[in-house]
Amino acid sequence: MERLLKGLNKFQFQVFPERREYYERVATSQKPDVLFVTCGDSRIDPELLTQSGPGEIFVERNPENLIPVYCHFQNYLGMCLTQVGTVSQHFVGLTHWAFVPRSR
Repeated sequence: MERLLKGLNKFQFQVFPERREYYERVATSQKPDVLFVTCGDSRIDPELLTQSGPGEIFVERNPENLIPVYCHFQNYLGMCLTQVGTVSQHFVGLTHWAFVPRSR
């Protein structure tokens, strides 16, 4: 927890002041051109993987990157397309197959 508090303190007093103008500009609206869907695995950092900054990608996370049985695929796809149509232009889905070596 101490590490997180130090990081927040560094952001508040060092990073934010250095980039104040940028953060004030992106605070007024978000217009990411990509909807990035991935699992909730804490080892995945979509912004780091894509070298994106705040407001550049819209990230949707869900457990194990699965669509629950009770959720119709068309409804989920509709949500994604609505997001792509209103905020984003592209849809990217990242699974564990994309970056975790698998043994057979």
